[in-house]
Amino acid sequence: MLNIENKLERNNRMINIAIIDQQIARQGRFCLIDWLLEENLLDYADYENWRNAQIETLDDKFHLDKKSIKELLLQTDKHCKNLGLVSELQSFHCWGEKNTQLLSVTHNSGENEQLTRRWLRPQDLPQLDLFMDNSAQLAEHELLDALTERRFESAQKLLQVYAKLNSECPRLGGYQDLINYAMHISACPKLSADEIEDEWDGLNNEVTALAKEVLGALSRDYLAFAWRRLAINMAGIEFDGEKPELHISSALLQIPDYSQAIQVLNGDKALYTQPVLLLRLIQSYSKVHQYEHALINWCHLIELDSQLAESALDDCKDEQVRSLWSDFWEIKDDWSCELFPAYVFLKKPELLHLMQEFPELKNEATTAMKNLMLARLNADNEISARKNMKAINGFLLTLYLKSTN
Repeated sequence: MLNIENKLERNNRMINIAIIDQQIARQGRFCLIDWLLEENLLDYADYENWRNAQIETLDDKFHLDKKSIKELLLQTDKHCKNLGLVSELQSFHCWGEKNTQLLSVTHNSGENEQLTRRWLRPQDLPQLDLFMDNSAQLAEHELLDALTERRFESAQKLLQVYAKLNSECPRLGGYQDLINYAMHISACPKLSADEIEDEWDGLNNEVTALAKEVLGALSRDYLAFAWRRLAINMAGIEFDGEKPELHISSALLQIPDYSQAIQVLNGDKALYTQPVLLLRLIQSYSKVHQYEHALINWCHLIELDSQLAESALDDCKDEQVRSLWSDFWEIKDDWSCELFPAYVFLKKPELLHLMQEFPELKNEATTAMKNLMLARLNADNEISARKNMKAINGFLLTLYLKSTN
């Protein structure tokens, strides 16, 4: 498991009512497992292994300690009730037709129920009125369950039932297309090198949009199945700057499997020569809350492609990075972004202990600031390091001296 910061504790808050309200507005429901996956406090790869019955529970897979989990459960129950939401029990089964065993998130039955229950607005609960014919509604729910649980043969049969009950449903064609595609990729797990580009184009440009339109918030597990197949077939393909999407990291980010993306990218010899790959690594580190690793790679990206880095930093959603970037320009609005790494080491000297894990940064201002910070940390004489910093950039030396007061 990755050694990540606890995002909830770092922000000094647990889940709040606004987060739940936003999820309800966006997805029409709230479930803690979904939220933990979205926040990468549970790796999708671990969830995937659990749904494939390769691990028994997720007890030791959450990036939260037991105390935080208990607090999270209490806060969720409180906030959902304050919003007037109602809950319904939700079961998780193994994916696929062959093994449909019931799964448990945790050995604690009470916590299992809280982690898996689904919270809805009262008006969104299925209405099982004795005086109404709900057979079409129930049939569509079963069809959706079959698609998201990767029971595609069952989904085909359920679609036929649903079509007879609601022949005017505008989603019938979409359901059929999704079933056809899923059965195709199930039957053809292997791809030749010549097929990969067409498969990527079809999945990215057609299937993804259709799945999100027809399945909505339930599209995640359906699409992850397709992206995982593509990622497996992309393994070993060298990065091509002319076709940057045809690299395994591209598919892994779509799943999303940030842990494997980090492993793959760090093992790619082209990483520190290709800005696209480096940006993907930064994104992956940020998603799994390894902010120090992300910051160091921002510094590398600035050295590699300052124009791309500046544009990406302007759009960065990471609170720590955004704050540093904003403060950097507030101090002096006419200096170069190439000086940002030196500023980062001034503000975050704790990064120095990680530097042996990464290639050496080459910018002279960055090197001078690192040497100055190391001299301070080691209680060495700083005279030479200060002179060097002044010769390179006197303003950075002034900032350093202010930081020592």
